[in-house]
Amino acid sequence: MRGGSVRRSALFGAAGVLVPSAVLTGSVPGVVPAGAPPAGPPAADLAGPARLVDGGALRLPYSTIVGYDRDADVIVGQSADYRVVAAMSGRDGRERWRRDLRTGDRSATVLWSQPELAGGTVLLNGTTRGSGEGALVALDTRTGDVRWRATLAAQAEATAAGPAVLVTTPPETGAAPPSNRSAREAATSSRRARRTTDRHSPATTDRSAATDPSTGANAATADPAGGGRVTALSTATGNLLWEAALPEGCAAGGVAGDRVSVAVELRCGERNELEVRAAGSGRVLARTGLGPGDGFAPIVRDGVTVLRDARSFQVFGRDGRRLADRPGEVCAERCDAAVRDGVVVVAHDGKRDDPDDAAIEGIGLGDGRVRWRANVAAAHLVTAGGRLYAVGPAPRPVPFLVVHGIDAERGPGAGLASEVPYRKGAATGLGDRVLVTGAAGARWYTIVPQPSPPAEPPWPDACRALDPADLGAVFRKEDPDVVDVTVPGAPAHAECRFDVARGPAVTVSVLWAGADARRRFSALEPGPEEVRGRGGTVTTVRFLDGDRIVQVETTGGETTARKVARMIQEHGA
Repeated sequence: MRGGSVRRSALFGAAGVLVPSAVLTGSVPGVVPAGAPPAGPPAADLAGPARLVDGGALRLPYSTIVGYDRDADVIVGQSADYRVVAAMSGRDGRERWRRDLRTGDRSATVLWSQPELAGGTVLLNGTTRGSGEGALVALDTRTGDVRWRATLAAQAEATAAGPAVLVTTPPETGAAPPSNRSAREAATSSRRARRTTDRHSPATTDRSAATDPSTGANAATADPAGGGRVTALSTATGNLLWEAALPEGCAAGGVAGDRVSVAVELRCGERNELEVRAAGSGRVLARTGLGPGDGFAPIVRDGVTVLRDARSFQVFGRDGRRLADRPGEVCAERCDAAVRDGVVVVAHDGKRDDPDDAAIEGIGLGDGRVRWRANVAAAHLVTAGGRLYAVGPAPRPVPFLVVHGIDAERGPGAGLASEVPYRKGAATGLGDRVLVTGAAGARWYTIVPQPSPPAEPPWPDACRALDPADLGAVFRKEDPDVVDVTVPGAPAHAECRFDVARGPAVTVSVLWAGADARRRFSALEPGPEEVRGRGGTVTTVRFLDGDRIVQVETTGGETTARKVARMIQEHGA
């Protein structure tokens, strides 16, 4: 077999299906940084396998998911054109209520940072054409009625943060929300009742002044110097929880929070800082200088902050101390975190220039030391039955969701490939379940531990699926170069590239092999699919060949893809 540089295949289309689980691969610590302790026993011995169990179908009229209220068993979603927000039953998907987001001069958008709808509310950001102010509206998830409404000062921004909603006001505005009165009236009455907030002490607010007794509306404090502010309101009631002035000369960039911590990215002229506050009081826990970045975007999970930009990510503990700084690695499409037994479990994309470098790693909450790292791609970290699981795509080219149990001290165990097809953005972790949406509707899945993993199935060699001489005869009287494309954690020889001089590129992949292949294939889109890219248009077809599912990708169009597929079927006959 002749060589060639290993690279990503022309295209991996990850439409897929669902079925009985089978072991795909064991994930043991892979890239262990210097100074890390010995890996110890394989992770598979410590975190048992688990599978996704079908929890029932839902006919969701709106499949763009906003969040889930577990207490009310309500899923809130939006229409594809973002003109409607609606609540749907978590049992059967039936619509409970809906609201138009655009009526006359008024329009609204849903705050997207609220996957778990705390306090039984879903938050909207509203605007009126020609008005310089906005409105923050909280709808009851059970009825769709307005629970409370607050006026936002010009250029103020709202972000859902667990049981609170954080409103940031830039320095030039100088007035924080909210009020049903005018911004000027709110600022005037607030100045009279204002208490100072020291940058090292808890933020305090006079609640009697913060709430208008005649209307029940909130009147938040304004900074006399016109500085920026961050205000925390209860998502359930709209009441003022705390309010704080930002450091002089600083404006808030990205903000995030949960029940434990609030993270505020500060943009202070030529420098950037991260401010971590206690969620309950607003007290500053730490303020850390940051390097230059193109818009830092924080997420907060279990009180831990992950701060990311286009080139790197950093991890900060509950006390605001920096635990990890990863230049060259990104936390973007796959980015989640959880805390278990004193260990921060972080799922991220890995090296920004390597699409197959996604990883999960454990970082000590007390000392920042890396406990383990494994090449596992996790779209979500889900807690079910008191255990932590990673749910995400299988290593390329297998097109199914995989579940890994995670031991906080040792890492993820063996991954079980479900029969649930993986499609980017289609699986959403909601509470202790996973909701998978698609053209045919939606289904709930629960995570159930397995007593022991089934035997790993043998995997056919994709490079032997096609006779190179046959392929060469079609394009030129010369055999193509054949490259076995390997991916960390993927089945050996699952993907192979055939390079034909002056001919189209051809990549053959074995997506699955086993007695359940026919059942799995029934849920896959056979193709042809076409994707246009810089290198031209890639056509993909999938077909069943005995007990294996095979995929052909080529830049030669559908005719070439079908011709190569027939060659593979005849070669294996």
